Amino acid sequence: MANPRRERRLAWMETALRAGGKFPVSAYIEAFGISPQTASDDKNEFHARMEEMGIGCEMQHGRIWVDFPPDRIFEPIDPRVWSGDVSPGSVVQVSAPRLTNVDDRTLSLVLRAVREKFPIRCDYASVSSGARAIVVSPHTLVTAVGRDHVRAFDHEKNAFRDFTLSRMKNVLLEEKVSYVGGADDGSWQSMVTVTLRPSAELSEERRKAVLLGLGASDTGAASFVCRKALVNYMLQSLGITPDDYVTQVEVSVSDVSPENS
Repeated sequence: MANPRRERRLAWMETALRAGGKFPVSAYIEAFGISPQTASDDKNEFHARMEEMGIGCEMQHGRIWVDFPPDRIFEPIDPRVWSGDVSPGSVVQVSAPRLTNVDDRTLSLVLRAVREKFPIRCDYASVSSGARAIVVSPHTLVTAVGRDHVRAFDHEKNAFRDFTLSRMKNVLLEEKVSYVGGADDGSWQSMVTVTLRPSAELSEERRKAVLLGLGASDTGAASFVCRKALVNYMLQSLGITPDDYVTQVEVSVSDVSPENS
């Protein structure tokens, strides 16, 4: 059975060779926290794989030359994740700052509840309904837009909802209530296609600008597939707010057909 960690390292190696023509050993070792010997073993494994597939590959003095086919061999990796010979600061990835801190006890109990399938009881500060005691069955931890959330079944509301961990206080495992798992969470199990188009109210010049910003295809729209429960988080991560729905971007959501799921 293939080792997933090594497969990702080999995918990284392919990306570096395709994009930069070189295998930056020091960046490779630093990226994965591996030893020089492991890096050497990976190079030999990469060479052996290429030979098995009949792909031209030569190794001399630590360098690798590969006659790559058009299609990717390993799972694609964004070329920006490797540094190669790029000078420091030339590529900067900006992630959302951590807006909240979750105390270790809350996080560990929620993770245990997810892992061992236990409901939890806690005090929750809701923006919409105020503070209340809740009993929920958490099934997945979600980190999005700078916050930690948990997808869980709300036993009082009889519905699956998202809860922000930093708003949870006095968390306890609840052993007297039956756990309700994520298999029953329709919005979590459903995949949808989210389509983004420039608003029809925009001028032609502004429509073109919005299209470029969306990275839209020739169809005049950009689209992605995600879980229905995560649509709003995905839009927020793209910087698309409810105000944009009216002024710049039209957002539509449709179910993914079974043959495409």
